[in-house]
Parts: sequence; C-alpha cells; structure tokens
Amino acid sequence: MANHAQKSGDYAVGMIAPGFFKPATVDVLVDYCSQVAAIASEVVFYFYHMPSMTGVNFSMVNSLEKACGRIPNLAGIKYTYEDLMDYYLCRTFEGGRFDILFGRDEILLSGLVLKVDCGPVRLPLTDITDKQYESVIGRLEKIGFFEFCGGQPFLSNPKTKSKCQISEIKI
Repeated sequence: MANHAQKSGDYAVGMIAPGFFKPATVDVLVDYCSQVAAIASEVVFYFYHMPSMTGVNFSMVNSLEKACGRIPNLAGIKYTYEDLMDYYLCRTFEGGRFDILFGRDEILLSGLVLKVDCGPVRLPLTDITDKQYESVIGRLEKIGFFEFCGGQPFLSNPKTKSKCQISEIKI
C-alpha cells in the first residue's frame, strides 16, 4: 500500500504497529517502520501510536531518537495515547523537528495546555471547522486558561509539516 500511495502522488503514508506479531523492542519497531517508509521514500512517513488498539506501547521519544537517523522521510507521529509527558517530549525533541499530532480526543482539554497539534479527530469532533477550533482556542486564551495552567513557555508556533487544514481531512 505504501508503494501504491507513492505512485498515486499521495502526500504521506502512515502505519500502526503490528497487532499480531508485536515487536518485542523499540529497535524492532523502528526496523519495521523503516522498511515500510523505505518503500515510499518520496513521501513523508507518519507512525500511528495507538497502544489501546495494538498492545504495543514503547516510549515514542525513544522511538524518535532511534528512528530519526534511520527513516529520512519520517515526518512525525499521530499520538493517540494518554502519556502527555511522552507526548510533550516528542513535541520538543530536537527543537520540535517532528510533527506530533494529538489523537486522544477524550483528553483534548489537557492537551490544549501543551498547545497540541490536532490530527484527524473522530466523532463528535470530526465536523469541527478550522474557524470553530480557532474560536475555542481564542476563548481559552481570553479567559487565561493557558497562563493558569502553569505559565510555562508553550510552543506558540507549532511546526506542523502537514499542509492539510483540519477541514480538508476526509475520514
């Protein structure tokens, strides 16, 4: 499928950890990802981290450390897990080099404290427009939500590599 995506002119390919023959270590996972990414080396590659569905749960910042030299087209991670510390470490890894999309809708409010980049979201938020999303962020800023949550220096300009607006994503 990765080869087909590249030949079709798609922007990116992504993969989730195998759920049947689970990788035993981070190194095995990165090796598996590198093989898939190499098949479509002309498009960007995302890893979909969703331990609740795969049963594979390694530190993603450790995965980035090992993968950044082995997967040249690695763009980032769709991070669908509750470990906000690991998420934050991924967001700040190498100065924010990678696109770390927030994927756990149930804790979106907690994620907003970290100025998350939202990836494609599922219902009921699928139909949210960019304007609605910006309105929510604006209202939270207006009431001092982000300052109240610690006042630490947030990532104010996310380095999202995706060229798609939230409203353009089709599920």
